[in-house]
Formats: sequence, structure tokens, C-alpha cells
Amino acid sequence: MFFIEVFERVHRDRESDYLKLSRDNDDVVRQNEPGMLVHVHTRVDEDDVSVTYRWQETYDDVDAFRFHGQTSNVQAHLCLLYTSPSP
Repeated sequence: MFFIEVFERVHRDRESDYLKLSRDNDDVVRQNEPGMLVHVHTRVDEDDVSVTYRWQETYDDVDAFRFHGQTSNVQAHLCLLYTSPSP
């Protein structure tokens, strides 16, 4: 098994967009990645400006993790995170 945690900090003004993107991504992962054993998204922290979410992901093995990182939905998710304007 292979386990990771990913934390994403989101500006409050973008939170609803982020949550929709995350739900859509989660649905695609559940349908198309049999090597993904656990894919959980949790709100873990917040302040006046931002909210932090955690993805907890457990894979069958490192190959399943590599496959996940190469999927188009994950690539699109990362692209949107890195190209979104800063608050």
C-alpha cells in the first residue's frame, strides 16, 4: 500500500468553485482508478481569508499513485490550482 496526504489552501472567495471541482475530481477517481483504495476530502482548518482542505489518498501500490498523477482530471485540477489568481 502507498499513502499520501495533500493539503490545499483555498481563498474563501473561491471555495464554492473549489468544492465543485473537488467533487467532480473525486467522482472521476472513484469510477476510473481501481488502484485507489481511499480518496477522502476533508476541511481541516480555516481563518478569515482561507480554508484548508486535506486529501487523504491510499493506493494499492506506487504504480497506482503514478497512474493517478497522470490522469487528465488530476492534471486539470492541479493546473487550475496553480493558475488561479492569488487573493
